[in-house]
Amino acid sequence: MDNSAMKPSLVFYCLVLFLLPDSVYAHGVFKGLSSFYNGLLHPLFVPAQIMLILTLGLLLGKQDDKTHRAFFSFIAAVIIALLINALSTINTLNDLHREYLLIAMTLIAALFVIIQQRLPTAITIIIMSLGGFFIGLDSSTEQLIAKEKWSFLLGNIVAVYLLILYPITLAETFNKAFWQEVAIRILGSWLAASALMVAALSLA
Repeated sequence: MDNSAMKPSLVFYCLVLFLLPDSVYAHGVFKGLSSFYNGLLHPLFVPAQIMLILTLGLLLGKQDDKTHRAFFSFIAAVIIALLINALSTINTLNDLHREYLLIAMTLIAALFVIIQQRLPTAITIIIMSLGGFFIGLDSSTEQLIAKEKWSFLLGNIVAVYLLILYPITLAETFNKAFWQEVAIRILGSWLAASALMVAALSLA
């Protein structure tokens, strides 16, 4: 199958989804879709989550080959936080506090993307783990029960896994010319600026 033909279609599909009215995504659940697909689409409709995923992917893609451990620690942290969310009966953080955690991690990761700093493996693992944990913690399943909740979590894990692969691949590929390095830095700057805009809007 021609991947070049798939990419424009994927971009168009995502743009259409973003233009849907808020009522379609009321209370964090798309009406008429299964719990799995709700989980699959969830990160795309939480700006703070998608920005953090993209920024962490760019950061990881610029590190050395040993950072596969950081990638697996990221996925593990997402799963652990999702399980805590699913099994916990007490919500210790409100939505605004969770959003601030995501924004803070986005700014930290974006800083290292902008300065093109290669980090020690341990530091990369810590950043990726914290980012993954906050993403999982922000994926609430309060509106779902029993089997629906676990189906949502599965979809969410799949979505986060697939979404982070794109910026990782982009950062690994765009490293052969000076202008490519500059492009990644600019993208990191945009993500940082977008995170600040989200923070400002949440305070308004």
